[in-house]
Amino acid sequence: MNRTHIKELRTEMALDDWKYDRWGTAMDWHFRIADILNCRGGEVPTHWEYQAGILGSDDHEGDILHLFDSATLTHVGNILSRYTRLCDRAGLSY
Repeated sequence: MNRTHIKELRTEMALDDWKYDRWGTAMDWHFRIADILNCRGGEVPTHWEYQAGILGSDDHEGDILHLFDSATLTHVGNILSRYTRLCDRAGLSY
């Protein structure tokens, strides 16, 4: 895991719709990360409660997330996992 990669990914994520839909935006990034990790054959942490769809994982071809290594994606995915739980407790989920 590289701090520069984490910073680059956070910068990319900051361009999304966090102001109006924090939970939905976090879930979108979180699911994309989980799908990519699963397609790479890596382990998706069980506490993320991720399950691939009936047709399997979407590899999100062309997604910016492919530029980052699995360790960086797992680290950011763990942060998003905690964040979505906090949003849920705050009543921001739907």
